[in-house]
Amino acid sequence: MTRSIIRHYIGNRDDLVEALVQRNLDQAAAELKAQYQGLSPQDSVALSLETMFTERPSIAEQDRVVLEVMMTAEGRYPVAKKRLKQAFSDLVASFAADLNRAHPGANRAHCEQVAYAVICMSEMNEAFMWLGLPPRHNTSARAVAEELIAALG
Repeated sequence: MTRSIIRHYIGNRDDLVEALVQRNLDQAAAELKAQYQGLSPQDSVALSLETMFTERPSIAEQDRVVLEVMMTAEGRYPVAKKRLKQAFSDLVASFAADLNRAHPGANRAHCEQVAYAVICMSEMNEAFMWLGLPPRHNTSARAVAEELIAALG
């Protein structure tokens, strides 16, 4: 495809990145909604852990590269970054709500802290998986995530 065709239908590079991010976010949201619909809070937390600490990467390598370039490009792609930031905030809030429903006696703020920590740990763990680290590191990260969640009560 030529640049002129892309610019005609999508716009400049920033518009292309924003469209790509929005498409991926919409697609991921629809998939997550379908997977989690009707699950109990405990099953929802279990599925989240299984998804976050799987031994295979959750996104394709080319998508991860695009995200990493975009996230580290200072001053570039402000709209796409805003959408990603909102999607991350929504993910943390949703996981925190699931944790709070699964552990009704837990403090809501503590559930939010645990949700944030577990998601960050899973993201960094996946980033290191691209280096080819042994699966035992993934198993260890998941075990620590489970300990954090169990500490909620």
